[in-house]
Amino acid sequence: MGGDQVDENYRIYEEEHREQAERDHPGKTVLMHDGKIIDILEDQGTAYQTGLERFGLGEFSLIVVGEKPVHMGALTVNLG
Repeated sequence: MGGDQVDENYRIYEEEHREQAERDHPGKTVLMHDGKIIDILEDQGTAYQTGLERFGLGEFSLIVVGEKPVHMGALTVNLG
C-alpha cells in the first residue's frame, strides 16, 4: 500500500481528526493504519516502532500533531 496509505491516512486525518488532535494532543504523534487512528503516542520513535511491529514497513503512517505527515516508506531509517 505504501504511499497510498500515507495519502489516504493524511486526508482522513485532515478532514476528521486534525482540529481535535491539535486541541487535545499538540506535539504528540498519531499512528494511523487503513484510515483509522490506532494510537496517539508521545514521540515518533515509539510510534514508528509500534507501527512497524503491528503492520510492517510502509503499511502505516505517522502524523506529528501540528506538522506535515511523516512518510514511512521503503527507504526509512530506524528511529529507535
